[in-house]
Amino acid sequence: MEAASLTFPARRDGLAVALRDRRRTRRVRRLLSDAERFDRAAARLEANLEPDAWQVVHLRRSALQLRELAAVERSA
Repeated sequence: MEAASLTFPARRDGLAVALRDRRRTRRVRRLLSDAERFDRAAARLEANLEPDAWQVVHLRRSALQLRELAAVERSA
């Protein structure tokens, strides 16, 4: 079995910076994915509950917070 190779961009800054950027990119993607998942859960709950139920509001607020965190992480 052949091992998968990781390719890193050739950068002056070095491997540590490339790894940190890669980790940051993965974190941003994960945060945005979680926000979408929370939005889908809120939509499903909205179909069964009232639109202003606390569970729906909480999920929407959490999704918004995750998007804000992703924006901060992306700009860092």
